[in-house]
Amino acid sequence: MPPRQSAATRPRPGHAILDLGRSDRLRLVLVVTLGLIGAAANLAVPLLVRELISAVAEHRDVTGVVLAMAGLALSALVVTATATWLLQQTGERLILRVRCQVMDHILRLPLDVVRSHGAGALGTRLTTDAAHLRSLVDVGFAQLPVAAATAIATVTVMAVLSPTVTVVALLTLGPGAMFVRVATRKLRQRFQDLQQSTSALGQHVTATASALTTIKACVAEPRAAADFAEKATHLSVRTLSVARLQSMVTPVMALGNQVSMIAVVIVGGAQVSAGALPVSTFIAVLLCLFQLTVPLGVLEAGISRIQIGRAARRRFAELLATPAERAAPAAPETPLSDGGTAVEFRDVWFDYHGHPALRRVCLAVPGRGLTAIIGHSGAGKSTVLKLIERFIEPTRGTIHVLGRDIGNWPLHSLRRNVTYVDQEFTLLEGPIRLNLTLGLDPGLAEQRLWTALATVGLEQDIRRLPDGLDTHLGRNHDLSGGQRQRLALARALIRDTPLVVLDEPTSQMDTTNEAHLLRAMDALATDRAVLVVAHRLSTIQNATHVLVLEQGRVVGSGTHAELSLSCQHYRELLVGHRECAAALAPHRSRTDPAAVAGSTAVGRLVP
Repeated sequence: MPPRQSAATRPRPGHAILDLGRSDRLRLVLVVTLGLIGAAANLAVPLLVRELISAVAEHRDVTGVVLAMAGLALSALVVTATATWLLQQTGERLILRVRCQVMDHILRLPLDVVRSHGAGALGTRLTTDAAHLRSLVDVGFAQLPVAAATAIATVTVMAVLSPTVTVVALLTLGPGAMFVRVATRKLRQRFQDLQQSTSALGQHVTATASALTTIKACVAEPRAAADFAEKATHLSVRTLSVARLQSMVTPVMALGNQVSMIAVVIVGGAQVSAGALPVSTFIAVLLCLFQLTVPLGVLEAGISRIQIGRAARRRFAELLATPAERAAPAAPETPLSDGGTAVEFRDVWFDYHGHPALRRVCLAVPGRGLTAIIGHSGAGKSTVLKLIERFIEPTRGTIHVLGRDIGNWPLHSLRRNVTYVDQEFTLLEGPIRLNLTLGLDPGLAEQRLWTALATVGLEQDIRRLPDGLDTHLGRNHDLSGGQRQRLALARALIRDTPLVVLDEPTSQMDTTNEAHLLRAMDALATDRAVLVVAHRLSTIQNATHVLVLEQGRVVGSGTHAELSLSCQHYRELLVGHRECAAALAPHRSRTDPAAVAGSTAVGRLVP
């Protein structure tokens, strides 16, 4: 769940989309104007009917009245249709603007905040909630004002025609209006709870789909179905809670209209019988009452939609009020001098949910060459890499990257100078070309792309795909785990940055492809800094500098030879590597050059 906000920092309900109607103000004014014109045309019909009845009773020519009625009806049709079309356009423009604004904000949020919300829940915000937000424009800014003005004008005309009948109509409609007002307050919170439950179900579906391979492998389909049914049932309960209250609004309003109609007929009929009210006027009042049901119906239906829109707006307000990644003022970049330090940690601490993940870390990564970070799982290796990219912020201490304090380095500039490959070897759903040129010029020369693919041993695999570099990944076509990781590494090769950060790049590679990677890292390390979280002996062997982490502390730093003599923990890690390699050695072919190289590496690494 997202972190709770204090009352002081909690956003106001109207803060989510600050200009809901501002950019379309003129269009909305035109819509309201056209709506009022159409309502006025419809409201004139009862008056013309009264005139028509009087003309017929007095044997006068009715041609002019009939033509006027026809003209008004046609004008109302054209004006109403135009207003409806403009309102649809305005609503769609709003949804597009909101979705783009919110997605831009999501992309700038810290990673832990995005993960706390969940991909499925954020997807619901951009789809369902955005559509609900439209109600605030087409209902709140247009339909409700027009309906309210129409209702007031209709009541005014009725009052002019017959004050007594009008008072009777209003008194009988009053109880229903009071009920609707009370229901409105209760619906607001219920709709907000409903949208939260909808987001939770969307997040659950996304997580289940992502884990479908594991679910099938564990024959856990019944358990997954039961978990989904539980959350879907919770959503159904919330939905029925809203529907139960909504189902009472329409019947109450209908009953109020019927009671009002009966009362008006009784009182008006009595006045007609007594000669106090002309028949033509009485019929005009009845027609006004009939027409009054239309704006009242719009007001009644708009209540639910407005509450849905307000709940969606509050949810957007909370999301948009979440602080984005901390920016830094623009400043001239400090170039890294030859032989300088690419990364330096000075007394860095990092707490994760109150527990220290890094403690008093001091380390330095040379500006040239390959630096390996090794340590047991949970030692803090990946945390170090995330701090370098400012995916997370240190609890205290300072970090310098390429000679600059990262706290004073604009994020976009920092990340353009650092190439990062995560241990999930993440790729985007889309063409291979897009994945290779991510953040770069999409028109990059193809030869450069193929060269990078060849370096990681992936060129022939990509050429065999149906559309080569334009093959879409993620649905019908996908790559194996090792291929996806090598594709992510090829992307790192294409980026020309002075610092390359790799998080366990060889975890899913066989010995052949590992050799491709080692050659690529050697080539990169000749003129830049390469920092790699390493588990393979071959990677550690090639490193010119090794950092040893244990329980969030740096317990060793230096070359392999230096650490072999001075760091007990380093020697223990190497023994673990040796035992693993020895267990695998009998299964490798003695004629396999990679196996021989691996055995030799073990012999050189273990003191």
